Amino acid sequence: MAYGWEAKLSADGRNRVVWVGRQIPDELQTVVQVLGLNVTEVRDAKRIDAKAADLFAVFVSAVGADAAKAESRLLRLSTMHIPDYGVLLGVASIDPGEAFKLQNTLLHKAKAHIAALGLTSKDFAQVLRSHQPGPPASTTLTQPLAGHVQSDYGDQHRDDYDSDVILLQRAFNGFKNVTLTPQKGGRSKDCKVWKIEATRETDACEPFVAKAARREDLQSELETYRAFVRDSVPFPFRAPILEGRFVKGSTRAVLISAFVGRSQRLDEYLSTASNPELVMVSLFEGALGKWRRGAISNHGSLGRFYVEQQKVAKECGASDAMAKSLLPDPEGLAPTFEIARKADASVIEPSTIWSILAKLPEMDYFVCRAHGDLNVRNVFVRWNSIDTILIDFSHSGIKESVARDPAKLETSISLNVCNNDDEHIPEDILRKLYRCPLLPPRDFLTLDGRTDAIYQIRRHAGGEGITSYEYEILVLCHLLRFACEPIDKSNDNAESQNRRSISYTLACNLLANLAQA
Repeated sequence: MAYGWEAKLSADGRNRVVWVGRQIPDELQTVVQVLGLNVTEVRDAKRIDAKAADLFAVFVSAVGADAAKAESRLLRLSTMHIPDYGVLLGVASIDPGEAFKLQNTLLHKAKAHIAALGLTSKDFAQVLRSHQPGPPASTTLTQPLAGHVQSDYGDQHRDDYDSDVILLQRAFNGFKNVTLTPQKGGRSKDCKVWKIEATRETDACEPFVAKAARREDLQSELETYRAFVRDSVPFPFRAPILEGRFVKGSTRAVLISAFVGRSQRLDEYLSTASNPELVMVSLFEGALGKWRRGAISNHGSLGRFYVEQQKVAKECGASDAMAKSLLPDPEGLAPTFEIARKADASVIEPSTIWSILAKLPEMDYFVCRAHGDLNVRNVFVRWNSIDTILIDFSHSGIKESVARDPAKLETSISLNVCNNDDEHIPEDILRKLYRCPLLPPRDFLTLDGRTDAIYQIRRHAGGEGITSYEYEILVLCHLLRFACEPIDKSNDNAESQNRRSISYTLACNLLANLAQA
């Protein structure tokens, strides 16, 4: 008899399925036999070894007398981190509706993703064939990882800590030793980033970067990389993601990429650079060149577009949509507005800004693929070279104004980068930098490598046909995003609040000019 799914699975040694409950169903017996797996029965979920390298799937019975115990068994298995070890966790019932209820209950109580299925060969075959377990956890990396990761989490996010240790053990299966060093970046409170030094036996490997974050966020970042980056951004200008080391757990995932060595981050470069012109050319014509050369014309109100984008992102509540929305939630600007109003009574409240932006007139402009988060932490400059390297493509793939990336980079430079004396660009210089019109950059005040870089960015933007009106809208939006109160307030201080206040005031000044144009 042909089922249509007879081909055996290739699961890297994972070939054991566990049925938690009474009497393994004939339908499951048939499926595992055809797929080249084997199935065993247990009554006590605690007897399952989640770390077992051969464990492929665990199905909890919600059939007959087992139905009353199914929820408690599922919760027990989730606390054992069964999905974090790459094991498929599912619940099966004669009534699929009951299975879906248990699925929703577990998602609500334990935030654990499980499969819900009926008691049919087709359902068992479908979930087993679609599951990609990935590598099992390495048993030799337990202590080194635990010690390093613990210090980066403290006692607060214990569940994330446990999950991420397991995921790192899986991502670096096959290595003998690893050393983790926390890295700047991953500004979301749910994201952690480390530099990884790893060795196989006595052979040291090139360093890696490990990024741990919410499962859906990193899945989206990997899909974006495959669709828009891997074949579009030339290899020398990007840090490659090691797709074979991507591992997913129940709610978290770990994404591994090559570490950008023999280079310095753009903010470090600009603190000492005297002529960053060729670096800016390398960035916009080299790294981002294919995207920008593919720009197409568009017509509409840019102000209304970004206001509506933010509203849609807030309504859908998806983390990736909110991250990619250029404008922040106006409610997050309220504290900064109060600070700014004490220094300058002319600043307007966030709701009025949104209203004015939504009424800006339509115009012709060009759109292209954008990096989406082109800040100084995501750009590196090679030593003894002008070549730039991009990282973090989590916001990429969007098609927006060609002004989005250059405007983001220049505001990142002006508001974040310090000189060798650890000093930001002074407020009086910032006010001159953001005095309209921004394009072309005439009578431009040059302070050091930072302002010179901004000058080169604006020259490049003007050369691409971006109008000053369009550029000012994008700069304004980025200034407002910077002014928004941070999610993680642990490192917030009076200086940061003052910088956000200045950014908000500069945005209001630009808006006043746009409204009069």
